[in-house]
Amino acid sequence: MKKILCLIPAKGESGEIEKKNITPISGRPMIEYAFDAVKKSRLVNRIVLSTDDEEIAEIARKNGIEVPFKRPEELATDQTPMIPVLKHALNTLKEKEGYWPDFVLLVQPNSPLIRPEQIDQALQTLMEKEVDSVETVTEVPTIFHPYSIRYISQQGYTQFLMPAEREKYALEGGKKPRFYAIGNLFAFKPENIFETDTIQGRISFPIVIDRKSAFGVKDPLDHFFAEHFFENFKDKIDHSKEVISQAVKKYRNIAVACSFGKDSMATVHLAREVAPNIPVFCITTTYKPQETLSYAVQMNKEMNLNITAYIVSKEVPVVFKQAGVKTVLLDSEEFDRALSSCEKEHGKMLYEVNPDFCCELLKVNPTKEAVKNLDAWIAGLRRDEGYSRRSYQEIETQGDLVKINPILEWSELDVWRYLALYNIPANPLYQKGYRSLGCAPCSKIISDEQPERAGRWQNTSKCGGECGIHTKRLK
Repeated sequence: MKKILCLIPAKGESGEIEKKNITPISGRPMIEYAFDAVKKSRLVNRIVLSTDDEEIAEIARKNGIEVPFKRPEELATDQTPMIPVLKHALNTLKEKEGYWPDFVLLVQPNSPLIRPEQIDQALQTLMEKEVDSVETVTEVPTIFHPYSIRYISQQGYTQFLMPAEREKYALEGGKKPRFYAIGNLFAFKPENIFETDTIQGRISFPIVIDRKSAFGVKDPLDHFFAEHFFENFKDKIDHSKEVISQAVKKYRNIAVACSFGKDSMATVHLAREVAPNIPVFCITTTYKPQETLSYAVQMNKEMNLNITAYIVSKEVPVVFKQAGVKTVLLDSEEFDRALSSCEKEHGKMLYEVNPDFCCELLKVNPTKEAVKNLDAWIAGLRRDEGYSRRSYQEIETQGDLVKINPILEWSELDVWRYLALYNIPANPLYQKGYRSLGCAPCSKIISDEQPERAGRWQNTSKCGGECGIHTKRLK
């Protein structure tokens, strides 16, 4: 097993905010949000704090973070570069313990919105690619684009930083080139800082992340925005629970749908917080990734979900059978016939030629079976996932069935925050760069810059759309 060390440098006095690294955000020391994210990593196997401050050290210890040494005062000033701090930490661990990591993850304590899957994606990329480091980056917004940046000359006049490039762009038109700022972490080989005096080394690979995740608290205004974000998030959680509570009181026969994606897991957890025995069902297919099936088994056990799975198939998935997951097999004759006809006529799979029909047979029809005796069901839809979900409502009635969407107004980052807050493991496919999960052939890896569901049904008229479960009448 590779030795993967996470170093979190946190000096006592830092910048314009007194005790910035442990300043409270929504009632918690800021550094604890970074601790939470790293502890949820599936790849990091040691976390060490480098600090000169005993108060910060004590908070770290209470969170299960190692503090095996004290950083010297001369390496704890606002002018201290990062390289000497990293050299001190690595040399100290080697001298005292004979410990030397294969890879190092550097996470700053003022990154409260960092996400666990970003950590694992960076580390996995570093291990797989022939590079010296991996760094998260975020696109520079238009207002800070180098072509728009001005400086004040010695004469006191404003001048453009890149006047020639700006003029060429204005004359030729087209899009400005993209520029990127540092995100929220580095993953690197420890040799870099000794051989090149840099974290990046000679070759550094970028992972583009959203601007929210890259947000760092540097001054009082940043702190104000962070506090507002987390307080607003608390309000969202309370509202979602109230929506579920009212639905449980109103509808006798109600259940939660779970796809074992991040949104579903947050929704199921919320529902179980309100109604511990509320039934949970899932719709799976023969095309579901093995990672999702194994994760479903794991979470079914850890959260005591007692799910009922519905699948169009002649046999129960092996991992479900081994784990004793209650599975309802649905007749596959129509699907088998359609698949055979498609292969014979087009030489392609049904999901390639007619994804709508494939989804109707494998997803919509099984959902009809799952909800046939329900008055209402709860789903983990979010309005900002993509164009197809913007018009959804928190409570929707289709025919004789009511659908409740309690996290409709949550953002993608809200979901990740919730999973981290309650220590809910995420589907391992997110580590690979997926942002929306479905059947394996119809789910692709996309960047944080793209719409969240842009990886679904790519290269078809259905791209980024819906399988039909949420658009068709089910009862």
